[in-house]
Amino acid sequence: MINQYFDVYVDDDGNKDTKPTLNNDGFAQLTEDLEELVNKFTGLDAFGLTSSDDDLNNIRLDLMEYLDKKVNS
Repeated sequence: MINQYFDVYVDDDGNKDTKPTLNNDGFAQLTEDLEELVNKFTGLDAFGLTSSDDDLNNIRLDLMEYLDKKVNS
């Protein structure tokens, strides 16, 4: 399943991955949505927090892995 947030990566030499992964737009959207979720439940201004908060960054990485698995199952 490929949508606006997932692409099959192709490197500069034309080598292609076999499975779609989260693209730049997907990464940005996931980050924004995660920060909005933190703000919704804590009231904290979470903008940019994923780049400085290790726990939140780990959650984002876990979500990326989860989404990649679901898209490729």
